[in-house]
Amino acid sequence: MTADASLLAGAWVCAGLTICLYSFLYKDNPLFKIAEHLYLGAGMGWLFQLTLFNVWKLKIWEPLCTGDFSPVLPALLGLSLVAQRWQRFAWISRYGFAFLMGYGAGLAIPTSIASNFMAQLQGTAEPFLPGSAAYASLPALCNALFLLLGFLCVLSRFFFTFGSGGMGKASAAGGYVLMLYFGASFGSAVAGRFSMLYGRFAQLHEYSGPQYLYAVPVLLLASVLFFILTRARPPGRGQKDRPRFLARP
Repeated sequence: MTADASLLAGAWVCAGLTICLYSFLYKDNPLFKIAEHLYLGAGMGWLFQLTLFNVWKLKIWEPLCTGDFSPVLPALLGLSLVAQRWQRFAWISRYGFAFLMGYGAGLAIPTSIASNFMAQLQGTAEPFLPGSAAYASLPALCNALFLLLGFLCVLSRFFFTFGSGGMGKASAAGGYVLMLYFGASFGSAVAGRFSMLYGRFAQLHEYSGPQYLYAVPVLLLASVLFFILTRARPPGRGQKDRPRFLARP
């Protein structure tokens, strides 16, 4: 039993674009370029309509139609960013960028201090407060001590008052703690990417069935035939070192 026409078309398009994007693992090729441009074009089109209807229409045009002129100044500051395209009027964009950077810094700095710096201090000191759960068991107490020592060693790593050597062994220990942190962060990011990869493979496996008219095997075979045919075609004169899909006629 096959799926209906809309699901069938969506499965073929999804499987085809996925295979085209993964074809970059073989080499840079026209199939990857097509999928890349479609992805970027669809993303920019979605972002444009989202900005048009959710920002310009909802927050600027509709208030202006009701007699509310408060969005005029923000709209002009936003439009001033476009002026950098013309060299003669590029100076106008400085006002928009100045407001954007100043507002962004004023909004981000207090939030970062509250969510990162103060929360880190609170999380480091909280296990040693009276009545804390860290005193209930030895592993919890060792974990709290390790976090406290690691926090202090990392801070000592960035005390440059003591010269290039820092604070000696404490700075060296801070470097190891930082390496542990970066390694764990990188491992977590890789694990997240692999979960996405497994999801794509599971979907490709689903689209390989008869209900989708064997979309994945057919598209894989078509891709292999495309690479064989394009590889067998000899390059033109003066185009030997250029990729075939970039070679000029």
